[in-house]
Amino acid sequence: MRLLNYYLEGRRFEWLITIAMLWLAVAAFVSPQILRASAFQWVTLVMTPWFTASCLFAIGWARLVGLLLNGH
Repeated sequence: MRLLNYYLEGRRFEWLITIAMLWLAVAAFVSPQILRASAFQWVTLVMTPWFTASCLFAIGWARLVGLLLNGH
């Protein structure tokens, strides 16, 4: 539990947004229609849903690695 507190203390919002970003990316890979029926509908006019999901996943993964490496 101590190790978990080390990573979470003071960064709960960043962790929450990172997990949400990764979850949305996975959901968009499974069903690309999710992006066309949400606030991302304007983004899908310029980029394909697959590319948008890939960007979300890449940025979410980079945030996750950054949070793990930065620690506190």
